[in-house]
Amino acid sequence: MKKLITVLSLFVTLSPFVSAQEKVVPQGVGNTAMQFVCQPRTAATAMAGIEAFDGADFFLRDTGRVELDVSYSMWERTASVATSPVNAVIRYKSRNFIGVSVDMHVDRMKSTIPTDENGDFQRNGQYRPSNLGLGLGVDFLVLPNVEIAAKARYLRSNFYLGQNFNAFSSDLTAAAVFGSFGVVAGVANLGPKVSGKYSLPTSALICATFEHKGIMAEVEGDYYFFGGIRLAAAASYTFKDIVTARVGYNMGKGTPLESFASAGLGVKVVGIQLNLAYLFSNNPLNGTASIGLNYKF
Repeated sequence: MKKLITVLSLFVTLSPFVSAQEKVVPQGVGNTAMQFVCQPRTAATAMAGIEAFDGADFFLRDTGRVELDVSYSMWERTASVATSPVNAVIRYKSRNFIGVSVDMHVDRMKSTIPTDENGDFQRNGQYRPSNLGLGLGVDFLVLPNVEIAAKARYLRSNFYLGQNFNAFSSDLTAAAVFGSFGVVAGVANLGPKVSGKYSLPTSALICATFEHKGIMAEVEGDYYFFGGIRLAAAASYTFKDIVTARVGYNMGKGTPLESFASAGLGVKVVGIQLNLAYLFSNNPLNGTASIGLNYKF
């Protein structure tokens, strides 16, 4: 019974390393590790988690030479196990040829279950897992409206008694812009198994966007290699390049990013945009909130 409680507590952290007894966990998302890599890392939280096109949009549409995006989230804040990740993304574009991006994800989760690695309760101490992600990406312009991109990430999850799990993953994508339309396709979170046993949440993805006179609409689909499917749609409207309203819906039952509806608001002052987002759901994602700052120069 104690081991089962431990397995359940690990599962809801979004980075579920399961018990060594695989029969406890059914085939699927429960056998994947480091699911935090599927959390949105920008204001895309309010856009149903759609962010596959973010970097390509910056690079292909030439919206700026440098972009900085920093966000803080209260993920699953109403659940018994919560996490508060800090994400940062910086992108640089050289003249018409190459772009570089660096991203970071750091969070330390909370749990009310004091336990050791055997699932035995302790009188003192508390289970406090943490996650870290560091990424480096490169974009190449191969045609005036087409780019290819690759990103590599170092991932680490720290669990009970200081036990660490380390992994490497990569994203490989191609993107194109045709007037107001954009599309990106590729593979996300591709990498070897963690500890030779747990799979990363690898997926094939496709994203399409439309942008015209302040209106943006996006759709995105992920097919996870363990068999799950995620579909998302979102829209936003920007008024006079000052105020942006965002809404979206993510359908992802049985995937690393469960189903939710989202809404958000962005306000730009002296070039700095403040972004707010809130998630609505009947699962632990309900009540998730995030705040972020974006600056392009």
